[in-house]
Amino acid sequence: MRRRVPDDFGVTAYDMLTLSGMSVYDGHCAVLTRLETVFGVHRPFDVLLTRALARADGDHADWTEVVAVLAERSGAEAWGSVPALRSASDPLRRLFAADLVRQLLALDAESAERHAADVLLPWAAEETDPAALASGLRGLTYVDEPEAEDVGLAHHAHPDPRVRMVVPSLLHRTRYAYTHPEAWGGARCSGQ
Repeated sequence: MRRRVPDDFGVTAYDMLTLSGMSVYDGHCAVLTRLETVFGVHRPFDVLLTRALARADGDHADWTEVVAVLAERSGAEAWGSVPALRSASDPLRRLFAADLVRQLLALDAESAERHAADVLLPWAAEETDPAALASGLRGLTYVDEPEAEDVGLAHHAHPDPRVRMVVPSLLHRTRYAYTHPEAWGGARCSGQ
């Protein structure tokens, strides 16, 4: 039997496998990725990307650990990979790019904010995959740009609830106060 188990912090998840009363957790690639970083083993970007894509699950530790490790590296390597991933035909690669930009913003919002706005604002207008779009929109919540409100309004009636859930966070004028009159209406429609 396989069961999804969130970590203690609610950041990522593992699968617990049970057979004949014995249970084990997966996530070995996540452990390997972190240990390599701790011991100074620098795997190429493509090797780590392959690890994440093999899992094909943006909530699993194998995926989230690769995103975290790449975001902790020099920004040039991570930011340099985003355009190719963003324009890939594979929605998983686009989701990975959005998660990576979001993690770069979470680690250092002030220095990454302008670059993220340049990437995420036009991307939100063209992205067709709901998971990648929702991740990109969550990244935009770190960006204090008036255009983020327009993006939020454009997606307030999106058919996918993952996208609609992010909309209220985009409808603000400052990072700390939700002042847009549509913010509360968006919050009501995000649960539909």
